[in-house]
Amino acid sequence: MAWHTKKLTVRKGEHVMYAEFLQLGETYHITISKRLLFRTLLPFWIELLALFSIRNKVFFGYIVLPNLMLYGLFVYMIYDIWKQCSISPKAYIVFHVAVIIILKILGIPFGHFLEVLWILCT
Repeated sequence: MAWHTKKLTVRKGEHVMYAEFLQLGETYHITISKRLLFRTLLPFWIELLALFSIRNKVFFGYIVLPNLMLYGLFVYMIYDIWKQCSISPKAYIVFHVAVIIILKILGIPFGHFLEVLWILCT
């Protein structure tokens, strides 16, 4: 056996210790930063805030509702990442519905502010 492969040999005790370790039921969890999770959603939140600030029912029907559907699809697709942080599905749904409601509420004064800016600039 060559000198560089001697270190790769497995002694009998090592695999027995590894098998015992697996039998203990030890599990490892992946640590994902919450900041990283929110960073993936931030562009959607900014877009929804901008869309909610435009107060027009026709615009809401043609533009905002399809964007909400895309947001829902995106949120559904990234749930696996959030699940790694031990977040329950109910809490996940409540959080995103609450964010949409908060953005809708924040869109009202933001829309008034943009309207005043538009009037002052013209």
